[in-house]
Amino acid sequence: MNHFFVNSNIAIDKIIEENSEQTNFLLSQFIVYLEYCLRLLRNGDITDISLEETTTSFDYYITSSGVILKYLLHKISFNNQRGCNRIFSEEDLLWNLNVYNNYVERDNLMDAFEYWKYSRIEIIERESTPLVDFADEEFNRAVLVGNFRHKNFMRDIELDIVNYKKDRGIIKSDDSFDKIYIDHVSNELCLRYFGKENMSTLIFGVELRKWIDSIHFFQYEAIHFLEKKKKISFLRFKTYVLSERSLSGKKS
Repeated sequence: MNHFFVNSNIAIDKIIEENSEQTNFLLSQFIVYLEYCLRLLRNGDITDISLEETTTSFDYYITSSGVILKYLLHKISFNNQRGCNRIFSEEDLLWNLNVYNNYVERDNLMDAFEYWKYSRIEIIERESTPLVDFADEEFNRAVLVGNFRHKNFMRDIELDIVNYKKDRGIIKSDDSFDKIYIDHVSNELCLRYFGKENMSTLIFGVELRKWIDSIHFFQYEAIHFLEKKKKISFLRFKTYVLSERSLSGKKS
């Protein structure tokens, strides 16, 4: 397993090194690329893929970006990062595509690592290539059942939202509904992950529910910020990132 991780790191490091001329802009480039892709997917501007592929791609960018960002911060000096006012070209951002493509392999490797921790795997060799085989069929079946239940849970949330819109005659999205949508989905997921009984738990002296409310606030402000910037075509950090100045005068 360590051999697989080492090779994965080498592949990702090579991509970063190939972009060494812009080392001081890696972080801003990554964030601009991420937000640019999410905007295209969210607005349905990519027409050569199905709705299901669009949703899967959007979720994939969200779930993988955190891990990739942590890896970048591990490899680069945060204090040396620049680019807030720089306008990037599409060519500047293309290296990110290779990072995400490599992350597909890394994601599979993390799945194998999870199986190794909680179950049983075998590393076999096929045509001189080492492969990971999930040997514990019972555990694998339990994982599949868990994934199926989670999909059903999310489908129930979506049905609740559809029924809410239908009952109130909401045809198009509006500000009030966007906030209800964000709060409803986030609350349901937080209650599922943390448990209702833990909402009063103090973290750094603040209740968990207050931390969640703060996240809702930033989510809602970010949506409004991006809506205002929708027609701007510049690939620029400040076009996509909500700054402290953008929140001045607002109370959470």
